[in-house]
Amino acid sequence: MKNRHLILLVLLLNFAYVFSQEENKNSYAISANINLNNNGISWIPVYSLEKPSVITDFKLTINNFSINPRFRFDIEDLQPWNIDIYLNYKFKKKRTFAFELGTLLPAATFQQFSYENDNGLTESRLTPWMYIFINPKVTININSNLKFRISYFEGFPTKIVSEYQPKNGRTIFIQPLIKKISVNQKIDLLWMPQLYLTTFNEDKGYYFSQNIFIGFKNFPFKISTSLNKAIETELRGKKFDWNIGLSYNFSKKLIEK
Repeated sequence: MKNRHLILLVLLLNFAYVFSQEENKNSYAISANINLNNNGISWIPVYSLEKPSVITDFKLTINNFSINPRFRFDIEDLQPWNIDIYLNYKFKKKRTFAFELGTLLPAATFQQFSYENDNGLTESRLTPWMYIFINPKVTININSNLKFRISYFEGFPTKIVSEYQPKNGRTIFIQPLIKKISVNQKIDLLWMPQLYLTTFNEDKGYYFSQNIFIGFKNFPFKISTSLNKAIETELRGKKFDWNIGLSYNFSKKLIEK
């Protein structure tokens, strides 16, 4: 555990150093995505909400560094489902590939547990499971319309608060990055498929998942749908899950010479 904390510290110091070297470029961008859906899905099935949810995703980019807070909430009970603070740095791009290094600091998923109080009555309590993740990723450029990304997550808990809480986890994603498809002069389609392997403790699973966004060009609202399908798994959770939702997108670049 001490070695992992040392690795994380080195990573964060690297972010701070490289970021400080780039500050004089003064290149800024902000973006946001807000999604309302009928069924909260996680790529790790044990963390899926399985209720209507709202997912908010904000991002501030300064030069090659970005901070990306993500908040997911249960609409029915107005309670948090998942909160992540994602930090990422994009190293200098090459013609054929690019390398990025990120961290989730922290990543919190909220679990509902039932217990019996002193009066013999059953009550429920929302308990956060807190993790730290390190995320290196490599993007390979095939052509102007297609790229491939390999993304690896290595995570560990900051504190074990439940016997059911996974004590370690890692996931590797293989993601084709496909250019947005123009269905016609008015409609765009964005397809984001991926294959991934995930392990928790001694269990593992192979999955296929995808996000699809359909909307009018230059219009901020889009119809979205997500799907997650187990190919072979030992993990708890649904073997097949999907949802449909409505997304609002906003982005603005601010570049100062």
